[in-house]
Amino acid sequence: MKARDEATSLAEQRLSELAQRDRVLRLLQASRGQALRTLQHHGLAMPSGDAEIAVALTGEVTAAADLQVQNENLRNVIRHMRQDMEQLGCERAVGNAGSGDGGR
Repeated sequence: MKARDEATSLAEQRLSELAQRDRVLRLLQASRGQALRTLQHHGLAMPSGDAEIAVALTGEVTAAADLQVQNENLRNVIRHMRQDMEQLGCERAVGNAGSGDGGR
């Protein structure tokens, strides 16, 4: 039971970390987009390494998508663990009720 609680706690902690990383990533992408639009609006040239930046951002977007998949997988694991724990709780309650009545 303790190991299950620890696993659930760890999974929830990782979900929280993934959500935080996702928020930071979205904020950075929005800020970058705004900066690029401002440059274009004022007729300024794009940074010379923009192609490299685009490749890096594509990698970050892919990483974000991977994190979202991991996030969903962790949510599914937690959902199944909770269902299993609820089922075990019900089975124990039925088992305890049956053994209590049989002893009288």
